[in-house]
Amino acid sequence: MPASSIQASSAAGLCENPDMTHFLANPLSDRRALVAVAMLGFFSGLPLALSGSTLQAWLTVAGVDLKTIGALSLVGWPYLLKFLWAPMLDRWQPLGLG
Repeated sequence: MPASSIQASSAAGLCENPDMTHFLANPLSDRRALVAVAMLGFFSGLPLALSGSTLQAWLTVAGVDLKTIGALSLVGWPYLLKFLWAPMLDRWQPLGLG
């Protein structure tokens, strides 16, 4: 088989799905999917923002003790360390979670 036909067949095998070729040619064409992914990304970081500075500001205005506010700031640690524990949840099924 000539080298040119090997290259052509391997390049054609990359995008056999016509919908995927259209998306690769113009990624902004499917705006609904782009908006959905952007919203998921935003909302995945929203709990960290709410438990961080916003909650601390509210508690300070409410007159809560500084030590209590510091202890409540530990709520954000699981979100900060998600890059460590999330792959393990993807790999192994936790007991009792289905």
